[in-house]
Amino acid sequence: MLRWRLSLGMVTLMALLLAVGCYAVWLLDSLGPAVKRVLDNNYRAIKAIEDIRVATLRINSTYFSPSPEALPSFDKAAFDDNHRAIDAAVEELRSVPMPAAESEAARRLDGALDTYLRLYGRLFAASTRDKTESLLMMQRIQDSTLLISEAADRLLSFNEEAMLDADRKARQHAKDSIHFLLLAMGLALAVAIYASYRMGSAVLEPIRVLTDFTGRIGSGQLDISAPVLSEDELGKLASSFNTMAAQLRAYRQTTSERIFKLNHTMEATLSAFPDPIFVIDRERRITLRNPAALRFGEELGFGDGLPPEMADRITQALETGLDYLPSSFRDTLFYRVNEQEKSFLPRVLVMRGQHGEMDGLAVVLQDMTRFRLMDDVKTNLISTVSHELRTPLTSIRMAFHILMERKIGALTDKQADLLGVAREDAERLLRTLNDLLDLARLEDGRHNLHYDLVAPEELGREVVQEAESAADRHHVRLVIEAGKEGLPSMMIDRARVKHVLAHFLDNAIKHSPSGATVRLGIERRPGDQIRFSVEDQGEGIPSEFQGRIFDKFFRVPGRPKTGAGIGLSIARQIVQAHLGRIGVHSGAQGGSEFYCELPLDGKN
Repeated sequence: MLRWRLSLGMVTLMALLLAVGCYAVWLLDSLGPAVKRVLDNNYRAIKAIEDIRVATLRINSTYFSPSPEALPSFDKAAFDDNHRAIDAAVEELRSVPMPAAESEAARRLDGALDTYLRLYGRLFAASTRDKTESLLMMQRIQDSTLLISEAADRLLSFNEEAMLDADRKARQHAKDSIHFLLLAMGLALAVAIYASYRMGSAVLEPIRVLTDFTGRIGSGQLDISAPVLSEDELGKLASSFNTMAAQLRAYRQTTSERIFKLNHTMEATLSAFPDPIFVIDRERRITLRNPAALRFGEELGFGDGLPPEMADRITQALETGLDYLPSSFRDTLFYRVNEQEKSFLPRVLVMRGQHGEMDGLAVVLQDMTRFRLMDDVKTNLISTVSHELRTPLTSIRMAFHILMERKIGALTDKQADLLGVAREDAERLLRTLNDLLDLARLEDGRHNLHYDLVAPEELGREVVQEAESAADRHHVRLVIEAGKEGLPSMMIDRARVKHVLAHFLDNAIKHSPSGATVRLGIERRPGDQIRFSVEDQGEGIPSEFQGRIFDKFFRVPGRPKTGAGIGLSIARQIVQAHLGRIGVHSGAQGGSEFYCELPLDGKN
């Protein structure tokens, strides 16, 4: 295991360091006592010799007078004290361990001392009998003293040499010990370097190999396997690495297959679309086109690009992040393809990533040629029929008015009632025909708008005043709510916008219960927009019908049929002609809010 290998290396280093340390401690501990023992023995020997010299010097100084003819006086007590001192020094000297040569010198000193003391004994005995013999003894004592001094000097020289030799040995021993310690330290350093290298190789080499293989896998080389160099933790890591690489290979294979299928499905799907589809990135580069888009570019000479008319719409979508989804034929692009006039409705869809960031745009040119033709046929048919019906209907209406005035004869009450009902139906039918003609002109692009500078509050008051009579009949109260700050004037078609607001108020009055309040709100919105809104307290519009409420001829199912269902369609066309926006909000608890937002300058 890697842990044990690292631990073994550390234990080896620690054992080597411990051995060197123990040897150093033993060396210091053994060197001190050895030197101390040598110094102690030499000190005892030197002290004993000095004690002998001192004792002999005292004896000689006591018994030797300056005059050689004078005989010494005998002091038994003093001599005994010095004799005991000499005996003690001799015993101390004998107890000191000595080599053979030094022991021989010590024996000579011992013999000389013995002769010296015996001569003094004879001297003291002779001094009482014969002066000549005493003088002879004293001469022999001096000779013996000289021998003692020579033997003591020789012993001192032996001890001095022993001390110098001990010093040399200690120094040499210390030097050898230092050399040995340096050698041991060098060996320990070499072992440490080798162990570190081995441990580093054991640890770093597998890591280096795994690092190299990780970089290769990161660059996409998944068909490789790292060598398993051991069975320890690093070997297990290498095995796990190989398992991961195998899983990545399997995942890449699966992902590649899925991507291939997805691309194939996407290409097949895009190829099946008859409309030109372009996919562009955030840098406006075209990254994908379906076959219809390729044919479209070749037929119209755009090459690999997009129609120039799409540049502004693409810029707007990239800057705002909002889809461009036109809802009327006013934004249709017309091109002549293969000697035929074709209409395309452009749609720009923002594509977003997983986290909501913009990835690019999808541009779809929806072929609206057939629908445009059908709508033109329908619009022309409605316009023609309405125009053709309006002339005889006007005549019938005039006839009803003449009959009701009773200028050509009297009428019974029953006849008058029937004529009144017929006249009202004719009036309603004429209004319907006029609305159909207006709707046909608006859808055909013939807006015929007459722009004036109009104050929003003034326009609101006019619409409310004209709707007061209808509100009184239904017992509904009308309220105007405008912002406290003054609203700027608008460049709009006064009559057309007034028609929109009047239709909002008319519907709100009809669908509000008696005693309810209908509010007309006017406020300024960001982007130089003026918002007109009409809120009622009616039954509301179900959510499933709110998206169709502005369609032609649509009426909410289950509601009384009070019109042809084209008023809101006309309102939408008028608002879109002013480049505005129209919509409705209706809650589940009842009540609806119809609103339109118009730019201050509806001409641009």
